[in-house]
Amino acid sequence: MLQYRRKHKVQKLLTILLTIVIAAMFTNQITIVVRISLGLLLVIILLSSSINSYSIHTVYAHNFIPNDSATFLTRVYRSEVELSLAKDNFPSNVTLAQDHVDNAAEVMNKAFYTDEDIIDDTDFIAKYKKALSDNNSTIHALVLANIVDQVLREYGDAFDIDYDLTNMSNMMIMTPANTTTSMSDMNSSSLSSTSMNTSSMHSNMSENSSSKLVNIGDYQSAQKLSEVAYLIFKNKLLQQQQPSFYLNNGGSENNNGNNSNNNNIISKLEKRMVDLKNSVNDRVSAQELMALVHTQIHPSLQLAYNLRLIRQ
Repeated sequence: MLQYRRKHKVQKLLTILLTIVIAAMFTNQITIVVRISLGLLLVIILLSSSINSYSIHTVYAHNFIPNDSATFLTRVYRSEVELSLAKDNFPSNVTLAQDHVDNAAEVMNKAFYTDEDIIDDTDFIAKYKKALSDNNSTIHALVLANIVDQVLREYGDAFDIDYDLTNMSNMMIMTPANTTTSMSDMNSSSLSSTSMNTSSMHSNMSENSSSKLVNIGDYQSAQKLSEVAYLIFKNKLLQQQQPSFYLNNGGSENNNGNNSNNNNIISKLEKRMVDLKNSVNDRVSAQELMALVHTQIHPSLQLAYNLRLIRQ
């Protein structure tokens, strides 16, 4: 679609410039006008050939269908993280402690005042206890996906990255025009070890590899959230006997092949959650972190726990 639109614009510009040239021939202003027009035509032809040689494939994000309980739990975890960081920074760095307190208050306000089921503290406590005791693996997988997205946001803010890390369309993959890239191809290849090679995904966007850490508070949040993400996976998902993938296929012995495949996905997902923590601690480039999340963690969660995507 992107390539088609660009070609259409090029054709339209060529038509306009040719019209100018023809008109100039009948108005005795051919010398100056034609020189300018021919120069512009040459530039457009060069740009057109470049577009034909390489096409930009936009890869869309994993926008999972939200769940009320998952959204509430996500906010609870985020608030706990910010309060924990406030305690860690007090009294050595009161400014950072105050920033984290403010962040916790902002998230809790959303959890308390935007939830139609919560009117007072009693309602909040009841929902809080119910959400934490819920053993629905799909809900906890959604929470994990939300927390991982928040890691990307905090990381981007920490290094002042000027694009949205949660939007996978910001991963611009330059590929030859005679090849194609689809979401299904990406999902299948992302679960292999070779897909961790992200050199082809690096764009000309500014990276934190060349940028300095500008907000230590956001970086602390990214670090702590990556740790919490692993604990959610370990305590709420890994210890569940059977993920929804197995249950949705009947849970019979005839599905041992599917169950084995799912266990393989979960095993790789565990490694990727460790990679997430290490990547944040090692301050990898924004594109590397995006590749890990968008081509490894999110597709694995989708496959293993039957998460449904919002139709674009």
